[in-house]
Amino acid sequence: MPLNHRLRCQCTSIYPGGMNTYTPDRGFDPFYTDRPLFTDLKIEIDNYFECENCSLTCENGGTFIDDPCHCSCAQNWTGKTCTKCALTGCENNGTFNKTTCTCTCPKQWMGNTCTDTRYYDCQDYSSDGERGIRVRTIYTSKYPRGLKVNCRGPGIVIQRHKNQDFDFNLGWGDYKDGFGDVAGQNFWLGNEKIRQLTEDTTNTWTIQVLCWLYGSGNKSLEGKIQKFRLLGENYTLQANDSISVEGGTILSANNMPFSTRDRDNRGDSDVNCAEELTGGWWFKGCSGGGTTEINLNGEYIANGTNKGLKRPQCADNNCPYIRRTLMVIKRNKRN
Repeated sequence: MPLNHRLRCQCTSIYPGGMNTYTPDRGFDPFYTDRPLFTDLKIEIDNYFECENCSLTCENGGTFIDDPCHCSCAQNWTGKTCTKCALTGCENNGTFNKTTCTCTCPKQWMGNTCTDTRYYDCQDYSSDGERGIRVRTIYTSKYPRGLKVNCRGPGIVIQRHKNQDFDFNLGWGDYKDGFGDVAGQNFWLGNEKIRQLTEDTTNTWTIQVLCWLYGSGNKSLEGKIQKFRLLGENYTLQANDSISVEGGTILSANNMPFSTRDRDNRGDSDVNCAEELTGGWWFKGCSGGGTTEINLNGEYIANGTNKGLKRPQCADNNCPYIRRTLMVIKRNKRN
């Protein structure tokens, strides 16, 4: 018999194996059965191979497979033509919709029947007792299928810049989508992801910036801005404060859009600060314009025994290099 189910259902006669004294020429690989079938009636052959089911119409997203002839059902559905809901209900106060055969879960639950814990952000992992820096998957309303982030306690790390191993002087698309490895030493989470996380006005967000400085005993600096978010397609900075560091300020360009070497959104046709200062950022001004703002995505250089972020604002080199940075956002208020 032919191996293909559809071809078997086109058979009109059977050749018992033991009756052949040689292997007959066939245009197909044979299918062997040891079940006696002493008939040449097509209806009996069709019944044997269940050929009457070979024109199935599969419902609810099911896919017809002709060999063997059946329906491959979508999740939650079963039955010959995928019309029977396999779910009987939902756990943890989920709402069961029998028509669509789905569960709508409360905010803290997810999964097919609402049995999996939903982690909206790093705070949820932190409240479960997890500490330290770990890569986790969060499930926000904008990322219901999950977003991989680096959690530092209850906060989401959006930037790490530690050494020269990764060039931050990249284009608009790179900063939009994010680059580097979120588990690594140098990365930018991505402006679109940061905007999707912070744009919803039902929550407020704090941004924490940590800088480790060369000189002065290699001390660290930590600053926080209590209200932070990105808005719009140009990822405009909203920050109700700035952070001071020796020789400058960080995130002081409130209401300024993000700019990169290939997309200057600052509105100054004379100079592209992102191109001059070699890294995407929110710029109020460039070096030589009296500004003291620091681009934490700027070029990382080595100058003798001193190394860190290039700071053109310090023309006389009297301010310490920033040898590594960390930027973390944390939701202040939960829905």
